[in-house]
Amino acid sequence: MEECLQVKLEKLSPLPSNCCIYRVPERLHQINEKAYTPQLPFFILEDLFALAAIEIPDQHENPTIITVTYEYFKGLEAEKQEGQQYHKGKTAPSVTDLHQAGVHFSLSKSNDLFAIEFKNRTLHIPKLKLQLETESLFRNLIAFEQRHYSENYINDYVFLIHHLVNTAKDVELLVQNGIIENWLPDKEAASTLINNLSRGTTLLADSFYFSGLCKAAKD
Repeated sequence: MEECLQVKLEKLSPLPSNCCIYRVPERLHQINEKAYTPQLPFFILEDLFALAAIEIPDQHENPTIITVTYEYFKGLEAEKQEGQQYHKGKTAPSVTDLHQAGVHFSLSKSNDLFAIEFKNRTLHIPKLKLQLETESLFRNLIAFEQRHYSENYINDYVFLIHHLVNTAKDVELLVQNGIIENWLPDKEAASTLINNLSRGTTLLADSFYFSGLCKAAKD
């Protein structure tokens, strides 16, 4: 066995002297996305930060990258907490609860995810496709929105969907009505993904985009 491996290794082409960048095959990337996400070693970040020679007034020593990172995120968290008012009354009942109350579900003809309407005891919801990339897509959109915009449309949409879809039974009802297109292994995986998405979302009482919809559904 050892000799066989040695022969195969000797037949391989020599490695290039220059650095190269290659793309991980999609099949491997889907197995464990985090494992194949490019990451920069921390010591390289420290070296690059040192080269920048950043100076802060009234400080005798140059700050470390850890200090600057900590202060940055501490400031973001303070800004986030200052303007937020939470209101539990604006949350929506689950799909199962609505179904038991006699509410029907219909696939909306709109391609706009936010075009969710409640008319004549029917909740019209645009199609939501759930696949491996869905969680990373929405997480990046939420992070971008929270950092650069005062509106919270993506945040509010995820918050609403999370409350509508709490369990695998909720997923099943929406799949049966053509609203959820589930490309995940099963309905349990779909409900877990949606519940995971809600982490980091917040509800602002004065600007919740779907407040009128939630009130109509509860009434």
